[in-house]
Amino acid sequence: MRIVIAPDSMKGSLRADEVAAALAAGVHRVDPHIACHLIPLSDGGEGFTAALAPAMAARIVHTSVTNPLGEPWPAAFAICERPTGRLALIETAQAVGLDRLDNAKLDILTATSYGLGELIGAALDHGARDILIGLGGSATNDGGAGMLAALGAKFYDAHGAPLQVRPHDLRACRTIDLTDLDSRLANVRIRAACDVTNALLGPAGAAATFAPQKGASQPEVADLEAMLTALCHARVIGATVELGSQLPRCAATPGAGAAGGIGWALCAFLRASAEAGITLVSEILGLASAIAGADVVFTAEGAIDAQSAMGKVIGGLAQLCARYDRPLIAFGGRIEPEAAALYDAGVSALMPIVTRPSTPAQARNHARANLTAAAEAITRILRIAPPGDNEHKIAL
Repeated sequence: MRIVIAPDSMKGSLRADEVAAALAAGVHRVDPHIACHLIPLSDGGEGFTAALAPAMAARIVHTSVTNPLGEPWPAAFAICERPTGRLALIETAQAVGLDRLDNAKLDILTATSYGLGELIGAALDHGARDILIGLGGSATNDGGAGMLAALGAKFYDAHGAPLQVRPHDLRACRTIDLTDLDSRLANVRIRAACDVTNALLGPAGAAATFAPQKGASQPEVADLEAMLTALCHARVIGATVELGSQLPRCAATPGAGAAGGIGWALCAFLRASAEAGITLVSEILGLASAIAGADVVFTAEGAIDAQSAMGKVIGGLAQLCARYDRPLIAFGGRIEPEAAALYDAGVSALMPIVTRPSTPAQARNHARANLTAAAEAITRILRIAPPGDNEHKIAL
């Protein structure tokens, strides 16, 4: 039996490579001779650089950037040589990651994406001509304004007074000045790997959908929506091309709401293309061919819910497994009732890994052991009726 193990990370617990190793350990408890092909994945969020850098022979570059609270913290990106020039891998969560913060200190109305702009600038300093940015796991909802400010953009109110680049103040934005935007960006291709398909504005937009996950109250959600709307309809000066009509048009692009609206800023101002993160990562890692040669596929995610099918690792894997008629078993630290819709999307089985009453902290602390035990249990079932055994096959 050949098993492809292709999990996402489990936020606050384990990196994707650690999740993969824990699942493989469970398989090998049953039979150490079962072939396991470990492919740690990322949909653009945490672990994006770690998943891609080894496959692309990229070297890690360490630096320091401004975190969402305006304080310095360490961050890293990766650089590799490609036939088309030097390529940089940038993970938004490295610069503005929610998991890296003490949530008690986070004020979503002042949190900035400035550090991501600094990472982009550092990649330009290292000669990057292509930049691949993983969006996801951000602690900000500033529409990418902080990122743009770090790259030279300026923001003004209706009277021409400069604004502090934070959501609380940007509600008054009427003009965005790109005169001093880093000129090197004109010669760089940027691709944004999105982990969601949400637009920028509206009931399924960045503020309404994701800001509450970052601690925003309903009044704050309304303030953030007003701020994003103001940015979307601001007058743009100093651009080499007319951007007036492009801003609201890009706001409707799938993925514009990713990372608190950073997806929109990248597309609207930096000519980036927005792509499904799991699709892009799968192509780079050769995931399709690995699945085609497997008997069964294991994946995992910290919380499996309705969003898991929308641009996330599990949704992307389900499509590939359906294409090659391979069973997909998804392990989850928490499986919400609405996740049952994933069965129609191509998931064969949802396997909870927590088997006893636990606090969230206990579940995180025991994630590795729980994953291993769950993988062992599923593998024992598969040994009773291996995938491909048409005579005795069990419908997973």
